[in-house]
Amino acid sequence: MEDLSFSNILFTKHPKVASAWHHRRWVWEEMAGLELLTSHNHLLLQEELELSRSIADLYPKNYYAWIHRYWAFCVKVDYSEGEEMQV
Repeated sequence: MEDLSFSNILFTKHPKVASAWHHRRWVWEEMAGLELLTSHNHLLLQEELELSRSIADLYPKNYYAWIHRYWAFCVKVDYSEGEEMQV
């Protein structure tokens, strides 16, 4: 979770750094693999959607923000349909 907070800070200055977006997704995959995701997953996913939206609003051509938003949306839809959380 600390890595997610750090990348939030990083995105305030460098929102187009591909490795930061990839690392953020990797953190999510690690949390899912270690079963660290909890019943608050929908809130965390909502935060991911809000983060990517705010960055995409500032930089509409930010490919990585849009791809991350799409990924988070797909994960949220799967999770809300009652499937097990798979990132």
